[in-house]
Amino acid sequence: MSSAHLTIGSEEPPRVEGLLRLYSMKYCPYAQRARLVLKAKGIPHDIVNINLINKPEWYFKVHPEAEPEAKRQDQELIKKIGPVTGIFARCCFMQEEKSPEEWLKEFVESLQVFEDALAKRETTFFGGEKPGMVDYMLWPWAERAGVVPIKLGQKLPVQDDQIPLLRKWRKSLRNDPVIAEIYNPPEAFWKVVQFKTKGVEPDYDNVE
Repeated sequence: MSSAHLTIGSEEPPRVEGLLRLYSMKYCPYAQRARLVLKAKGIPHDIVNINLINKPEWYFKVHPEAEPEAKRQDQELIKKIGPVTGIFARCCFMQEEKSPEEWLKEFVESLQVFEDALAKRETTFFGGEKPGMVDYMLWPWAERAGVVPIKLGQKLPVQDDQIPLLRKWRKSLRNDPVIAEIYNPPEAFWKVVQFKTKGVEPDYDNVE
């Protein structure tokens, strides 16, 4: 496993025959999805971290093929995270000025579909009483939600009757052993956000 984020001029770490390899970046939500699923299923693997700004030359010869199977309805639900990520990007990466109340309204409206899905399933997690594929696919953005109050300088004024099932889901999933093992605090993500917003060279290896 390469803990450092490999960049231009590096050499690809030698492979272990028969061992699945995941090319990752520690703070990428899509890569985190894959790490969560691999750990949850107990699939042996190694991880090679990549500097996404300055990718090593050998990386362009790699063609990973790994799409987890999921039920059609779960796939559709996962896709609905798109509007949420869009609001998150506008809130944290752009200079769009809105009050916490205004941002809250946008977030709650886009998250209601997930609240409704939990209500319909009548379970703690989207996967049942134990986390499943949908839970792990959605978690990276739930983990990054803590960046919003850091950016705004205050918590969103969430009321008790606003997305209560989803808030319970997030709190319960945070205690899942798989989640806990590769959890990153919001303060770390905030530093990553600033790499982009300030236009500085990213130093992923020294974020924490």
